[in-house]
Amino acid sequence: MTFVWLWTDFLLWVLFAISMVAVVKIRGNELLLQKWQKIFAQPLALSAFIVFAFYILIGLSDSIHFRLDNNTTTYSVLDRALLPALEAEEKTYSTPLNFEQFSKEYLDNGLRGRVHLNLVSADITNASDNTKNLLGLSTNALFYALAIFIAFILFLAKFTTINTKDNRPALATVFVLLFFCTWVVLLMPNYHILGTDKAGIDVFYKAVKSIRTGMVFGLLTTLLALPPAIILGLMAGYFKGKTDDVIQYIYTTINAIPGILLIAALVLILQVYMDEHASDYASALERSDLKLLLLCVILALTSWTGLCRLIRAETLKLSELEFVQAAKVFGVSNIKILFNHLMPNVMHLVLISIVLDFSGLVLIEAVLSYVGVGVDATTMSWGNMINAARLELSTDPVVWWPLASSFIFMFVLVLSANLFADRVRQVFDPKGDEDA
Repeated sequence: MTFVWLWTDFLLWVLFAISMVAVVKIRGNELLLQKWQKIFAQPLALSAFIVFAFYILIGLSDSIHFRLDNNTTTYSVLDRALLPALEAEEKTYSTPLNFEQFSKEYLDNGLRGRVHLNLVSADITNASDNTKNLLGLSTNALFYALAIFIAFILFLAKFTTINTKDNRPALATVFVLLFFCTWVVLLMPNYHILGTDKAGIDVFYKAVKSIRTGMVFGLLTTLLALPPAIILGLMAGYFKGKTDDVIQYIYTTINAIPGILLIAALVLILQVYMDEHASDYASALERSDLKLLLLCVILALTSWTGLCRLIRAETLKLSELEFVQAAKVFGVSNIKILFNHLMPNVMHLVLISIVLDFSGLVLIEAVLSYVGVGVDATTMSWGNMINAARLELSTDPVVWWPLASSFIFMFVLVLSANLFADRVRQVFDPKGDEDA
């Protein structure tokens, strides 16, 4: 087995490592620890975080790529976990949890006319047996999930100090996720859980694989946008004068250009360059991954201005306070004042901006892919699924499940991120609710 590291894989794991370091720092800071405990004390915020963490786990499992011996195909850990869905390809559309094709075809002998042919992965030939089989597998999944959940509760009671009575909504969320996972594991070998698309590819597999693309857009774009926003915002608010004028001119000019048009122009330039240098990429996977990373860079270049403006305004206020003036009197260098005295006092704005902007960036990916200037066509994303579903909505009968699947997966991610972000804003914002 040979590991294959893509640029986005490396950056996602670096971001995960930074997050773990931040957790250690928070545990060692009593004030920050109390704030985060206050965040997770709200049941809704804790449940949203659990769902969000589940998405992150899926994204990380899809960010470990490797090639098996004597095989040129590149897999991820998630691919191997979803191998039944990956390999069970059909001829054309099929509805969720069905045992036959969506459209009719002629049998080989042509004697019975056009009929709904059975799916390759299905061992059932009639609707009654299909219903019984689904009920049986769902019941088994419920029992397995209950067993794992009870073991999890006993572990919490014995080895931790967590009060299970005060965390019932969060535990209910854990149980729902456990049931969903066991249900998928049991049904996946014989069913296409969310049906198949026009090419016969499993829609559930595409929707789950799209999670990584959404996570890359939301997390990496935010990470890349932070340095210019923080540094330029601090410099503009602290130095004032001509420095402030130049920085204001830069971000005002960027804001004056319609965002989608600027992004589309940069993406089209990138697309032309990559098409002319196609031989520079070892594989289609590496080419699409590089385009995904460069698209994140383009979005970062156009999305740092809002946070920069907030930090500038906060720094203008902080720079007039006594502790900054005292540092100047004692001869502390400007660099140390910026990064040791001012930056820690604007980090609440940075944190709030990160959690609030994440969901917006996920939606931007869907919009860009929908209008044809998003990720590569070979990259699985919710935007590409929605774009492909445009023509399917005009068919008779309507092929609804690819669009519904992408919408549900994206809706759950964005909703959980927004609920958690709202709680973070309440706790960290000095002007937020005092009773948060």
